Amino acid sequence: MATTFMARDLLADPGFWGPRLAALEAAPPGLLLFPRTDVTRAGAEIAELQLKYGDGVSVEGLYARISLSDWNGRVDVRLIEPGLPLVPDWESVGDGWIDVALDLPGGNGLEQRVLMILGASIALASLHRADWRNFHFSDGVGTGAPDELVILELLRHRLASG
Repeated sequence: MATTFMARDLLADPGFWGPRLAALEAAPPGLLLFPRTDVTRAGAEIAELQLKYGDGVSVEGLYARISLSDWNGRVDVRLIEPGLPLVPDWESVGDGWIDVALDLPGGNGLEQRVLMILGASIALASLHRADWRNFHFSDGVGTGAPDELVILELLRHRLASG
């Protein structure tokens, strides 16, 4: 248990992530949104999200929001378990959040998964002139935070506090 905590703590070190974060901010992944009229509700915009990273990695997801005039500034980035459907969190959308469900490709290490989520967050933040450090990260099912989300939360708090 202590080893896991130490590994998480080291991986949440801003010094470790600084160069990686700078590289993502300098060249964020390409972001495409394709409207999904098959799952749209009145007053909501739903889109398939595709991110393409410079190293050829692709991440897919689902983007959902109510009209931007009703957006409360909150973005919830959720990780979806492999094999589960990408569906909006309608409660979050109804509360004025932008809901993003990410389906990370398998076979990647912890560092790569963190970078995929960071890249997605940076691309989405630039789309909305927001700061990814204000985003909320979750596993989408409330079963406990996967390591990559623990690292992101620690990193986000450490960067925010200076």
